[in-house]
Amino acid sequence: MIFCSKYVFNNFNKNLIPLNKKKISIVENSLSEDFYNQKYKNRFVINNQKSLLKLAIIGTLKPEKGQDIVPALAKKFHEIDFYLIGKDSKDNQVWLDKLKNQKSSNIFFQTELIDIKEFIDRNHINVFLVPSKWDEPFGLVAIEGMSLSCITIVSNRGGLKDIAKNTGAFIYSTEIELIDIINNLDSTEQKQLAEISINQFLRTKHYYSFKKFSEEIRRNLVF
Repeated sequence: MIFCSKYVFNNFNKNLIPLNKKKISIVENSLSEDFYNQKYKNRFVINNQKSLLKLAIIGTLKPEKGQDIVPALAKKFHEIDFYLIGKDSKDNQVWLDKLKNQKSSNIFFQTELIDIKEFIDRNHINVFLVPSKWDEPFGLVAIEGMSLSCITIVSNRGGLKDIAKNTGAFIYSTEIELIDIINNLDSTEQKQLAEISINQFLRTKHYYSFKKFSEEIRRNLVF
């Protein structure tokens, strides 16, 4: 039996009959080959000037993904743009209407997205926020953000905690902690922002290589 993250294994093992550890493996998800092959890009300088922070929040719009934290953030950080990228969830229309009714001039909804990398480049996005309220089994969007040279911030839910530990992604448990992280990034010099992003980029490539993933899967299938 193969688990996609330590969180999933620990949760499974805790809530069900203890497993024979000789017959299980933990093979964490990885970047696709396309994301893995992305080159580092300093997203914190435009025309030799420090770029303003621009945050992307990617995922289907629904309560458990936590996008309803964005309106409060947007009101507090007037100079920061927030891009909510993902399809509407038809099962949560009341919640969705409330979210969109709180839209301010620095919140942008993007429901159709063909090329995420092109969208990130075109809009000069440099930070990924993964504000999940439910326990993510893994957190693929987080590692994809770091592979695109964006500083990444995650909530402390489920497998996101392991990703933060491995990559140096910023992690928060309360809205106040998230505000502090954004405040600190907003006041940080562009050289230091670039250093943070390249550190996350390199650690993500090291821990979540598609080659390492493929080798582990093959090894377990042979075994």
